[in-house]
Amino acid sequence: MFNSEEITKRALLRAEEIKTVKKKKRNFIQAAAITLSLCAALVVISLLVFPLQGDLLEIIGPFTIPLSAPLIPDENAKPYMGREIDYPDTFAENKFIIQSYDKIIIPANALDVQVFLVNPDSNRCFFVFKIILEETEEIIYVSGLVKPGMYLENITLLKALEKGEYNAVLEIHTYDLERYDFTQKSEITFNLIVK
Repeated sequence: MFNSEEITKRALLRAEEIKTVKKKKRNFIQAAAITLSLCAALVVISLLVFPLQGDLLEIIGPFTIPLSAPLIPDENAKPYMGREIDYPDTFAENKFIIQSYDKIIIPANALDVQVFLVNPDSNRCFFVFKIILEETEEIIYVSGLVKPGMYLENITLLKALEKGEYNAVLEIHTYDLERYDFTQKSEITFNLIVK
């Protein structure tokens, strides 16, 4: 049997153990609350800085993913040194000039391909290029913002294609140079040749 001194000692040790466990639990809860608060703050800040725009959200399979953020310039865009295109005097402010494409040829089974997608220097808007396979409506490429006077030569597809010819659509989404607002969309159908 334990004497009263030993019982008191054991009770004090047990009380200390309980205090330690409670303190660890309280610290864990506080750390979790701080972490959740920081995550929430980061989400709010990122939505304020990079607002999601509905027209740029696409559903691919079971996932919804943003395919392009209009506030992010495309890092692959290069200055275009070709002939400048001038607007006619009567050209409407909401109009823009686009390059026509009859066909684009790319290698088979490759994600990194060479193309020529240009935003002519005379335009007063950003371009976002989107390539879609017409038959399946599958999006195989979306660029970032391309400034007037810039072009894309090396791009990375979302999906490599097998040899063949595909009917494709090049969508050009335009965005205001100052407010970054979506303004309009233009479509060009072309023959995508995969060799």
